[in-house]
Amino acid sequence: FGDQNERGSVLYRRKSAMLHQSQHADGKDEDHIKFPSLYPNSKAAVVELSPTEKKIDKSTSIKHRLGVLIATAISGNDILSSLLFVTALTAVEAGIYAPIAQILVVFTLWLYKGVYQEVLSALPMNGGCFNVLLHTTSKGTASIAACFSILSYVATCVCSGTSAVYYLHELVPGLDVKLYTVLLLTFFAVLNLMGISESGTVALIIFTVHFLTLALLCCFSLLYLCRNGFGQLEHNWHGYHPEEELLPDGNPGFVQRGFWTSIFFGYGTAMLGVSGFESSSQFIEEQAAGVFPKTLDNMWTAIAFFNPLVMFLAIAIFPLPDIARVHKSVLLSSMGRQVAGEWLH
Repeated sequence: FGDQNERGSVLYRRKSAMLHQSQHADGKDEDHIKFPSLYPNSKAAVVELSPTEKKIDKSTSIKHRLGVLIATAISGNDILSSLLFVTALTAVEAGIYAPIAQILVVFTLWLYKGVYQEVLSALPMNGGCFNVLLHTTSKGTASIAACFSILSYVATCVCSGTSAVYYLHELVPGLDVKLYTVLLLTFFAVLNLMGISESGTVALIIFTVHFLTLALLCCFSLLYLCRNGFGQLEHNWHGYHPEEELLPDGNPGFVQRGFWTSIFFGYGTAMLGVSGFESSSQFIEEQAAGVFPKTLDNMWTAIAFFNPLVMFLAIAIFPLPDIARVHKSVLLSSMGRQVAGEWLH
């Protein structure tokens, strides 16, 4: 375990030395930058920069570092876009207890956020969970975590892309969902190949529009409930569903479970909506100093506000059987039409 710590110390001090050199643009000789080891008895008592590392272009290393807004937008799009599909799925699994499941997820992320901030502030290198585990466990364990991270990103990407096209399908009924999902994912793949700074500007525009749309939806939903009352929420709470809301066999269209079982399945489903919370750590080296902790704080604040609130508003506006059968793929769009009309739909 000491070898792992020593290796992490060497890598971190080498990275710190490179960053320190890139921040000295006054033309002074930086050939003798040395960082004392945390392990004075080791062979790597002092780390010196190699000739290649000393030739870093100072202008590029500072010029293209991302600020708080763009870094938050790149990560925040992953988080907030998940609301488009995870809200209905959580309602189906947890029923009337879905907001509680969302609150538990928010609390879990609060615990995770503190640990992640501390660890990656000490090891500010790209790689996220892989980088952390590489310096604290074995390569095998880190590789397994990296594989799971890739699967998580691919699953989130496909779910979000499919959900976005389903929402577009509401406006253009003849749309081929599969084809346009592939085209949408291809478009964002091209943005990624263009470079993180260029695609970051596009991400900021998307994030701003998405954030304002969710804020409008919440405001009009609250106004709708103030005008029409919370009768539907009461019906959902007591499990009362009129005959026209049921399937021909009398089934409401979703599994009605007990409290703890609903929380268990709802919590697992709600976690799908925050699977991109760690994405900011994947490009931490491209962020300016002090930006990474702020991106985590911003994302957690957005999740803590929107996820439970949108979940509560959904089950207060629609019957649970309708959410499970009619609005499952386009719940937020249906909410917009219900509370404000076609313009918000």
